[in-house]
Amino acid sequence: MEIDEMGVIEKDVVIVGAGAVGLSLAVQLGRLGVSCLAVDRREATSDHPRARGVNPRTAELMRQWGMEDVIRRNALPSEDFSFSYRRGTLLGYEYGRTVTDDGSDVPSPMPRLLVPQDIIEDELRLRARESAEVRLQAEVVDFEENATGVQTTIRDLRTGEIHQTRSRYLIGADGAMSMVRQRLGIEIEGNPLLGYWLGMYWKSTDPRLWEAYRERPGIGIYAIDADDVVAFSVVDRTDRWLTFRVLPPTETRPAAPSNEEALRIIRKAVGYSDLDLNLINVAVWRVSAQIAQSYRQGRVFLAGDAAHLLPHTGGLGMNTGIQDAHNLAWKLGLVLRGYADPSLLDTYEAERRPVAQQNADWSMGNNDTLKRIISSALAEDQPAVTKAIDAENAHIRQEGAELGFAYASRAIVGDGSVPPAPSQTVYTPTAVPGCRAPHVWLDDHGVRMSSIDLLHSRFVVLAGPEGRAWTDAAAVMADGTDVPIIGRTIGRDADLTDTDGDFLETYGISASGAVLVRPDGHVAWRASAIDGTDTAPLAEALELVLGRPVRASVVSSHGSITVGRNVPDPVAR
Repeated sequence: MEIDEMGVIEKDVVIVGAGAVGLSLAVQLGRLGVSCLAVDRREATSDHPRARGVNPRTAELMRQWGMEDVIRRNALPSEDFSFSYRRGTLLGYEYGRTVTDDGSDVPSPMPRLLVPQDIIEDELRLRARESAEVRLQAEVVDFEENATGVQTTIRDLRTGEIHQTRSRYLIGADGAMSMVRQRLGIEIEGNPLLGYWLGMYWKSTDPRLWEAYRERPGIGIYAIDADDVVAFSVVDRTDRWLTFRVLPPTETRPAAPSNEEALRIIRKAVGYSDLDLNLINVAVWRVSAQIAQSYRQGRVFLAGDAAHLLPHTGGLGMNTGIQDAHNLAWKLGLVLRGYADPSLLDTYEAERRPVAQQNADWSMGNNDTLKRIISSALAEDQPAVTKAIDAENAHIRQEGAELGFAYASRAIVGDGSVPPAPSQTVYTPTAVPGCRAPHVWLDDHGVRMSSIDLLHSRFVVLAGPEGRAWTDAAAVMADGTDVPIIGRTIGRDADLTDTDGDFLETYGISASGAVLVRPDGHVAWRASAIDGTDTAPLAEALELVLGRPVRASVVSSHGSITVGRNVPDPVAR
């Protein structure tokens, strides 16, 4: 911890909020050598399972952070990946269910996983504390931007002491009621009220409950009758459950029921009036679909629920927020280290806000489909229920939403090609600039790995087996500029072997072509082939992404090119 002569703590970045998004920021920034402090009011990270869906892209990031074993070990089995709709109770007649699909056939090294958010946050906190400071039971009471950074006032909730922190940037990852967003005066737009849900978190080892569940499992089991619609969601197949009650939109937030009433609701919806259970907590929350009008004001950024409120009917809220964190972190890292112009930070909103809007729209579509299922079931219209459930399969099979989003900003250098049309359900692997660099299996001298495993915390040039000039140029640029960049050729007699022989076709390049992949795993630039020995387009693309020249003579065994050398920005540093 750095403290100046006035007792002010100095950090590169202060993060307000240490939930899944704030901790992801701390993890990734720490990996990039950025000093950061994450502050949260709570005594500990969440003890509530809350969100549980980890989509393949988020799982890929967690794999890079060393969390794969933990999330796989704590995930529900693949047979739980479906939604079921029943008459009256958990034990009732089943109108139908969605497909069961954990995404194991998706072109990714990671499937979809159902992992309780409290498990995720505990592991993220451990990872964050390896290279960042996480301060719990503390709150940010004020912050003020000046010419060189942000001055933040933090109160220790245990002692009441006030501390001052000076940082280059501040990030609000402080949830739906974000103090940071409100302090900045940034409005949110969209649908402020889709309805309310009553959430009840409880534990039970009653064998009747578990016998009924294992016969017909599912991550979401809806018990539908004229008086009530209640959804059950198993948390860990040991003793933890979530139960939700669908409430209509009203002018005022409905009051939470008493514990006695909550127990009655759960037992009635299960179908056992004497069910043995332990109620942990009860809460009512508003379901909204809103996006902040801006993700940034000066040196202050918004991420996660502070930037977007997504209906839970998409399972995309936490995933979108963690991917916000990943997108912003590498840009802050390069700017703070003087490798990139501060204008690179403008691309955060340009890239992530459209993704949030798209995910909000798809989640609202899922919400509308759920309403059709419920109304058709209440009308006992089985054909209509079956048709609506078929549409709801998009909620299970949403590979396009999870992997297929493409960025368009000044940090993407187009090659004249167009990304596949947006689709919630269909993902087409492609290396069109702006898209996530596709997964292919590689062999590194007998070690099996995914191409995704190469793509973190640095720029990576992936070239065909005859593209050695590109990787040589990357190596010399790294030596001459200190910009974090490496290069690898892929194919027969190359640095790495593509196990299935599909690298060139998947990436849309010839044997002498190459792609430049950004530190967040998205393709920044692509050359289908090399023109003679000219590797200047690679340097030009890197300069466009960084927003500054790299003035150095870069000489490879195939010729010479001229690129710029970065000049550190004293304010950014």
